Amino acid sequence: MSSILKKILGFPKLPEEKLPDCGKNEDSREIEGYIGYFRLTDWWRSNFTEEEQNYIVSRFVPLGSCSLVQGKVGSTSQSAIDFLQSMKSWFRKKEDYSIYIRIHMQIDELAKANPSVKPGYVRGRHFCTYTDDVNALIKDNLLSEAESLLLELVAATEAESKCKGWRAAPWYYDKLSIIYKKRKEYTKALQILERYSEQCHAPGTMPATLAKRLERIRGLLQKSSS
Repeated sequence: MSSILKKILGFPKLPEEKLPDCGKNEDSREIEGYIGYFRLTDWWRSNFTEEEQNYIVSRFVPLGSCSLVQGKVGSTSQSAIDFLQSMKSWFRKKEDYSIYIRIHMQIDELAKANPSVKPGYVRGRHFCTYTDDVNALIKDNLLSEAESLLLELVAATEAESKCKGWRAAPWYYDKLSIIYKKRKEYTKALQILERYSEQCHAPGTMPATLAKRLERIRGLLQKSSS
């Protein structure tokens, strides 16, 4: 994992807004809720202070439910990784970065310990969970590592698209084409954009943006060869 992801910036500063009252996280022998259900109790207690635990409990209220450490959880199709990915999304604010990154690191550890080989998965994690990793590698200027990871992610979104009839995610092709343009590897940029043009496209503005970029690079290469 990139060094930027391992930087812990200190405990989050509690926002002044009024938080929902889910009670305190009790340090009892057995924790219930999703933390208990997915057997994350040891991780929970060893990675977060009591103050942080209470803050997380008060913030994580999906559908208004205080279910993180309270109550019994019935059967669910979610995996522990899926749950943590959902939990992580509640802590995207700048002041929550320390919490966010510790959840992210636990996702990575679980994925390595229990790798899934289903279409759409890379190194045990679904391709959509890798945006932070890619951005961190690019920020650290580790472009070769970012390229290698992105090529795996492109293959994963294509495999899932083929298996389930879904549309390929354009973000990964976009990042690769930007890396290639930055390194003036225009032939590679052309190839990855042509590869995306052959996929079933997702809605939104990104497919049109990539199509325009493809035409610009084609024109650039034609001029350079004439």
